Amino acid sequence: MNFFQRKAKKNLINFIKDDIVDIYVIPNKRNRLYKRKDGRLISHRALMKVIRGLMKEKSRHRICPLCYEEEVPNNNATDGLCVNCYNANKYEENLPDPDLSLMEDNFMYAKGDFHIHSTNSDGKYDVKSLIDRYIDKEFDIIAITDHDTMEGCKEAIEYGKTKGFKVVPGIEISTKYNGEDIHILGYFKEEDCRRDEMIEFAKVKQQDRIDRCKKIVSSLKKYFNIEISADELLEKTEGMIGRPHMARAIISAGYATTMEEVFTKYLDDNSPAFIPSSFLTPQEGIDLLRRNNATVVLAHPILIKNTKIEDLLNTFKFDGIEAIYGLNSEADTKAFISICKERDLLITAGSDFHDYNTSNHCNIGDISLGIDSIDKLLKTL
Repeated sequence: MNFFQRKAKKNLINFIKDDIVDIYVIPNKRNRLYKRKDGRLISHRALMKVIRGLMKEKSRHRICPLCYEEEVPNNNATDGLCVNCYNANKYEENLPDPDLSLMEDNFMYAKGDFHIHSTNSDGKYDVKSLIDRYIDKEFDIIAITDHDTMEGCKEAIEYGKTKGFKVVPGIEISTKYNGEDIHILGYFKEEDCRRDEMIEFAKVKQQDRIDRCKKIVSSLKKYFNIEISADELLEKTEGMIGRPHMARAIISAGYATTMEEVFTKYLDDNSPAFIPSSFLTPQEGIDLLRRNNATVVLAHPILIKNTKIEDLLNTFKFDGIEAIYGLNSEADTKAFISICKERDLLITAGSDFHDYNTSNHCNIGDISLGIDSIDKLLKTL
C-alpha cells in the first residue's frame, strides 16, 4: 500500500468513527464491511453513498470523501472520488476474504436486482453463473425469481455465501385477471425456500407446462409445418419448460434466426399455434405466497393494460410494486414510485433478466435497487 492509499484509508476510518460507524471491520477485495453505531453492518459501497450525502450537506464543492483534499471531476468517471483516490482504490490487491459469519441479517446492501430468471425456468444461465455475473457488475444482493418454481434457490443461497453475496429466494407466479396476465413476485426467508406446498405447486405447474409444450409442438406442425421433437425438447430442458425453450429449438432447426422473429411469426399470443397456460387468479397466487410467509410484490405493472394499477391495488393486497423496470419510461417509474409512497408500499426493482440483448428484458446491470429500498424489503422477510 502506497503513501496515498494509507493516507486515504486513515482519513476515511477517522471520519466514519466520528460520524457514522464504530470500527472498520473487514477489508476484502469485493466488499469491504463496516459496523455502524447501531450494530448493523454496511458495505463500502453503501458507506460511500452515505458519506457522499453528508458531504453534499457540508460543502458546496465536490470534495473527495476519502482524502478531503482533492475535488471530484465533474464527468463522474471516477465513481465520486478524486482521480488519485479512484486510482488507489481501483488497483487494491491481496486483501483477505470476507468473514462470512458477518454477512447475515444485520448487513446493509447497496445494489440489488430482484427479478431474475435462471435455467430452472426460461433463463439462459444457471444460478452460479448468474451470481458470478452480478458480482462482476458490483451487485451485492439479488433475488432468483424463476417462473412457478423455487428449485434453484437453495443452491443459489449456498453458492452466494461462498462469495460473500446475498441471495433472496423468490418466485414469479403467473395469474390471470380481467383478460390479461398478472405476474406476482414472492420473496422468502432463506429457511422457507423449500416449503412443501411450494414444491408441490412447482410439480403441478411443471406437468401443466409439459402438457402445454406437447400441444404447442403439435400446433406448430399443423399450422406452420414446423417439425421439432417435444420429447427431445423436454429432455434437454433443465427446469420449467416455456415458450423461450421452444423458440430456441425452432431457431436450431433453421426455421428462424432470432427469438423476436420466432415470437412474431409463430409463438405470440395471437398465433394459431398458441396454447394458453392454466392460471391461478391473483387472489389464489397471493394466498399461496402468504401461506408460505412470502412478501408479495406486483411485477412489472407497466405491462398491465386492461386494469388501472390503483384498481388492482384496491382489489388485491400487495406488499409492494416493481416500480423500477426496464420497459418503464422515466415518467412511468416516477408514477409507480409515487403510488408506492402514497400507499406505503415497498419499492422494488428488477431487470427481468433472461439473456443478453433481448427486446423485452434488461441486461445485467441495467436496473438496480438502492440501499434504502433494499433495507425496507429485507426487513419484511
